[in-house]
Order: sequence, then C-alpha cells, then structure tokens
Amino acid sequence: MRTNAYHLHQGYINLKNKNKLDFLLRLKHKIQDCELHEIFSSPFILRSISQDTEIIVRQFLLSILLGNEFNKKILIFLSNKKKIITPLPKQWRKVLEEEDIAVNHFFSSLLFGFLVLKFYIFSYFEIFYQIFLNFKNIFNKKNYVETPYIYFDSLELNNLPHSNSDSYEIMSWYKKKYVEEKNIFCHSVKNFQPPSDFTEKIFYKASPSIILSRYVHVFSLLLEGFKLIGFSSINFFKLRWWHALLGREMIKALPFKIANADKNFIAKEYFFHNSGWIYRPAWSYIAEEKGAKISFYYYSTNNQNFSLKHNIKNYISRLPWYGIKTMTWPHYLVWDAQQKNFILTNVKRKPSIEIVGPIWFSDNNIRYDLKKNSLLIFDVPPFKEIIVETLGLDIEIHHPFAALKFIEDIYDATRQFDINIYIKCKRENPLMEPIYLDLLKKISKNSNVFLLDPRISANSVIPQSIATINYPFTSTAQISIEENIPAIYYDPLSIFNKNQSPVPVLDSKQEIENWITALFKND
Repeated sequence: MRTNAYHLHQGYINLKNKNKLDFLLRLKHKIQDCELHEIFSSPFILRSISQDTEIIVRQFLLSILLGNEFNKKILIFLSNKKKIITPLPKQWRKVLEEEDIAVNHFFSSLLFGFLVLKFYIFSYFEIFYQIFLNFKNIFNKKNYVETPYIYFDSLELNNLPHSNSDSYEIMSWYKKKYVEEKNIFCHSVKNFQPPSDFTEKIFYKASPSIILSRYVHVFSLLLEGFKLIGFSSINFFKLRWWHALLGREMIKALPFKIANADKNFIAKEYFFHNSGWIYRPAWSYIAEEKGAKISFYYYSTNNQNFSLKHNIKNYISRLPWYGIKTMTWPHYLVWDAQQKNFILTNVKRKPSIEIVGPIWFSDNNIRYDLKKNSLLIFDVPPFKEIIVETLGLDIEIHHPFAALKFIEDIYDATRQFDINIYIKCKRENPLMEPIYLDLLKKISKNSNVFLLDPRISANSVIPQSIATINYPFTSTAQISIEENIPAIYYDPLSIFNKNQSPVPVLDSKQEIENWITALFKND
C-alpha cells in the first residue's frame, strides 16, 4: 500500500516536472474519441436506441472506467514502469500503448470479461426488481402518476424542499421559474416528508421505470426481460460483449417500450444534472420517443475550460473535462451565454439550449442573519494532497497550498477594514485537508470572522452581504451578480486569464484591498 502511494506521488511529480499535468486529461480525450467499431445493433437492442448503440456503450464505459482508480494506475506506471492491468476494451488498451503505457493484455482482457459478467448478472436482479416495483405500484393503485408529472433524477435529501417560500433547491427553482404551471414532482429519495405548505405535490418513485398500470404489462415485462437476457447470454459466448454489458440498462428501458397504452404514466419531463454528465440512460431515448422531454441542467458554472495566462503553460488552451464531447442530451438548461457557447463548442451533437440564469440545487433549513458590513467568502475546500493528485487535474488550483493561500491572502487583505467576514465552504468531507480546516478554525476565533454551515444554499446569505469573494470559477459569483451584489474571483496562484469572465478576476492582496476600498467609497 505504501509502495503504491509512493509510486503514485512520484508519477505525479514526474508529470509536474515535465510540465505535463494535462497528460491524464489528454489520454482520456484520446480514449473518448476512440469509437468501438466492433459494436453493432441487433433486433434485441431496442429499436429506439439501435442507431445509438455504440455511443451508449462508449458513454457507459467512460462513466465507470476512467475515474480515480484509472488515474492511480497510470500514475503508478509512470513511476515504476510495470505493465498495468485495467478492464478496458481492446481498442482502448491500444490507445494506452500508443501513449507508451505498457499494458498486460491477458489479465486486462480477463478483468474486462469479469466486468461484463458482473453487469450480465445484474440484469437478472434488475428484471425481478422492475417486476416487483411495477407490480407493487399497480397493487397499491398509486395512479397519481397518471397526471402529467416531472421526474428529477439522482437527487439527495438536500435537493428537496424544506419549505414553500424559503427553500433554494431544484424543485423550488422549477416552481419559481415556471410559476404559471401546476405540477406533480417525483423523485427517488427515500424517507422524505414533503413540507405541508409546499404548493406542488411531491411523490416518491423508486425508479423512473415504474410506469406500468396493468398486470398484463408486468407479465409482458417478465417475458421480454428473459428474452433479452437469453439473447445477451448467446451473444456473451459469441464475444459480442456489449449485449451483456447493456443488459441491465435494456431491462430498465423495457417498461417504456411496453407502456404503449399508458403514455400518461410516462413523465412529461425528466431532469438530469451535471454530476452525471457522460452517460445518458438508455431508457431516456425511448421515453423521448414516447413524448417525454429529456432535460440536462447545470447547477454550477465551475465546469468549463477556463483559459490560463499564456506564460504558465506550454499549450494555448485547456481541454474540457473528458466525456463532454460524447454527450447526447437533447436539451440543456444553462446559466448564461458563456456556458451555452461552451456546450456548442464542445458537444458533438447540437442540442437545443435554454439560458435560464442561476439554477438552485441544494439547501437545508438552517438560516443566518448576517451582521452589518458582511463580506462573504466562498471557497473550494481541498482534499488531502495524495487524493488531489489522483483527480487527473491539469492545473494545481485545487491543491491544499492554493486553497490555504486563498484564505490567508483574503484574511490579510481585509484586516484593516471594519467588516465582518463570513466563510462558507463548498462542501464538508472527511477526506478534506486537515491543515486547511485548522486554518479556518484558527481565524474564526477572531470576533469578526464566522464559519457558515456548508450545507446551506448560497442564495440564503448572498443578498445580506455587501460583496462576495469567490474561488475561481465557482457559481456563487454568478449568483451574486444576479442579486446585484458586487463579486470578484480571487486567483491565489495568478494563473488564469483575467479577461474571460464577466466577473472581475483579481490575483493579489493589493487588488483585493483596492477593490474593498472602492466598495466603501461607492457606498
């Protein structure tokens, strides 16, 4: 374990010394662009998605195979030069070799086979799970879904409303944005009790595939499911592995195929957010064919390839995060024109895009009354150094030393002013850098420095402040501008191009002092 940690760190240092921290990102881009030409559709790949079979498989593999474990294996190889074993299809392993990464093809192929087998076995469990859910729904006669409803995918408890008028999460945002509509909202978060004063109805729906309303349809689901699994079995032994890999996803899609007479039980719109940006579920293609709208929304703006000063890197522009080029969402909700242009530039398929302004996403019921002359600081707390090195980032803005400098510089620059400082961390996580947390605790001992609960929505405190200082390029700056609150980004490493954002980018303590002085002069 210690040996791996040593080689992982050395691999990272090797890239840093060669000014090639973008190596992992560029490698992933080459993998994402490598089409799996052996994949072809068949009668048992549902007709609605047959023409998209290859891209669906590619998205699925990109989403499960190129995470931190992949990064670790590459970094360790760059130090010890031992052949890596990683469950990638043959074409993608060849991409690694083209980049001088030695691969143990035998064991990698074996591992990929086990991966496919795992998802093939999951398909058996999925068919019984879908039958159980749909049968239970019919038996309980929960036919409220017959009314047109909206389904929000992949939410957590803090993404659901806690009140009707003072909650800043996605459902409340939708209710405010489309105030003329009355809707039923559905989600898959267990043990949530909707607030009694919330004007829209909210229901729990364990799976978006709970849409069948007749027992005969459940029987059809059983027959279709085992027919699909049988075909997957035959093709698995013929080495047509993608049928088995997608078996579980196809079964999730079967209720949408079967629900011909029950289109009203399919949501009028399905919402997906940018935490799962790569893989568009197979069932969503069929839902779209049946008349549902498939929408993908960004709950933040810190996901673009913001450019650097030219003298910092030996390449002109930064690559976007991997997988964006392969996205196939038909409709996007974005914050501003800059985010719209980012999608149009980087997404291969040209979708419809709607600019809607800041989108609320998460909140809790804690509220603060800020003191007079309050300056808000929005950070991005760093993970421990060894964890940050495995993230595959092409710049060091999210390393502990950068986050420490961010807080220290702002604190030093604001000490001369008669203001109260409120710091809201972006997240709380046990893997965060302890030294950074100790710094926050230390400065919060001052009578004018306060730490806010990380779980609250920034929208609940920004209107109470005189200004905000934001880690680049977090979305809280955009929210501040929307609320007519002065805002800046502070770049502690002085690496970013200053002319790429409507929000000013400062990169020195003196600039912060000058900016605050100007704020009080304008008051």
